[in-house]
Amino acid sequence: MRTIYLILLSSFSILFIILGFYPNISLFWSKTKTYLLSARIYGTLILVSIFILPQCESKKNAENKVTLSASSDRIQFDKNGNQIASVPIKKNYTYKILKSHDKHPELDNFAIELHTSDISKENIEAIAKEIKTELCTRDCNIALYDDKKYYDMEKRMTKEEESCIKYINSNQKDCLDAIAKKYYVKIADHLLGYLDFSEGTFLYYPYRDWHYKELGGKL
Repeated sequence: MRTIYLILLSSFSILFIILGFYPNISLFWSKTKTYLLSARIYGTLILVSIFILPQCESKKNAENKVTLSASSDRIQFDKNGNQIASVPIKKNYTYKILKSHDKHPELDNFAIELHTSDISKENIEAIAKEIKTELCTRDCNIALYDDKKYYDMEKRMTKEEESCIKYINSNQKDCLDAIAKKYYVKIADHLLGYLDFSEGTFLYYPYRDWHYKELGGKL
């Protein structure tokens, strides 16, 4: 469309110039060959080229933008700004903010209860990033649980671990080990993911680590 527009505009402009000297040539197709008629015809065509055709081009571009924005793919980029993937986001998910916890003057921490039928790493990560764009107005961390009770369980675990401070040496270790056996594996199986504010680092089932395996967790 743009090429055709430039060709027409150039052609009409050339003919408009020619008509000043050779109206017989510029109006080769008409029986009436006058300067006035030639000026009206080719002047009108130039105006059409300048004002109407660009609007058609803009309308076409706008339609293309609507089509692209309707896509459910999220384009991902590396730290250098290069596109590395296009990950489809599953729209059949719901979430609820459990709490903005661990208050910090420059950082928000959100605990989210997430429900989705697709718990693959790619989908959970894409959802976490989409939720981040909706919630975060500054740096934030997002933890995703599949049920609120496991968020509450983690809070209990943390509180009980703090009580182990009163012990020393091996007694403190025994206290922490007992609490871990009580809670750790259960929480690990229901903490779906964690999106860190630093460079958008995403951890999938972050508690399924060596400690999880040591306590009998099964992947």
